[in-house]
Amino acid sequence: MNVEAAHLKPGVRVRHADLGEGVVIAMPVDGFTKVFFPVGERQVPVSSLTSALGRSEVIVSHAKGDARRALRAWLC
Repeated sequence: MNVEAAHLKPGVRVRHADLGEGVVIAMPVDGFTKVFFPVGERQVPVSSLTSALGRSEVIVSHAKGDARRALRAWLC
């Protein structure tokens, strides 16, 4: 799922096919944005980016919740 330019703001985690995961460091201008990747800062096309979840977001997305589990968590 490609990220829309309107959702890209500094601090948003993104993924690039060749450069891996990075963090947006500047608002998009003319279809390009600056992203900090493990290999350094790069200016890449917005169309080449997809959204990426942070570690805590991944954990929360995999946690199943129901009434029984909520009750057990509350009682512990």
